[in-house]
Amino acid sequence: MERTHDRDRFPRGPSCFPRLLTGPGYPGPYKDKTPGKMGLTSVTTPNSTTIMFHLQHPFADFNYLAAIPQTAPVPPNKDTS
Repeated sequence: MERTHDRDRFPRGPSCFPRLLTGPGYPGPYKDKTPGKMGLTSVTTPNSTTIMFHLQHPFADFNYLAAIPQTAPVPPNKDTS
């Protein structure tokens, strides 16, 4: 899902996540310069079985967006695209 923030690499990818999540200025995982590439603070993992999405405003259909393939968690060392 972080990849959808990189509009240079994925110009035709879904644009809903950058618009809905807090911190819309996130440049994407390939340009993230924060330590550990943890610049996307609107997605958190409080434990090993939970992913939390922090939205800018309520969005009733977010559960449907979370079901599309771009939301599948991928460990950074397995991201080969």
